[in-house]
Amino acid sequence: MERWIEPIKDKYTLKLVTTGRKSGLKRVTTIWFGILDGKLYVSSGRGEKSDWVKNIMKSSHVEIIVGEITMQGIAKIAPNSNIKHRLRRLYWRKYNVLMAFAELSKILMRISLKDSLPVLIEIGTDMNR
Repeated sequence: MERWIEPIKDKYTLKLVTTGRKSGLKRVTTIWFGILDGKLYVSSGRGEKSDWVKNIMKSSHVEIIVGEITMQGIAKIAPNSNIKHRLRRLYWRKYNVLMAFAELSKILMRISLKDSLPVLIEIGTDMNR
């Protein structure tokens, strides 16, 4: 097991720091996450329409902050459609009733549940506490 997993595995959110594609400024998004097969994933409920996804498409270097832990990583759209389904199941187990509210909100905002886009964050070796 990667050494970064143990201190964050029971946390519910992380701060994803991207670089603004237009401004070049740091942008922070608080987001749910899941760990599958020793890899860190986040999901965009709005797919490629989310600003943070547009930012990582321009610059894939990201920072992850979970509590007192800060890690550097590279964000990549997860190409495997199976990951999307596995991550969705993981989110239902981890967030249960909150996931129901999130999905209801998407329906009310007329966002397709199929728009969800998993993003893999490849964590670097440096870890600061």
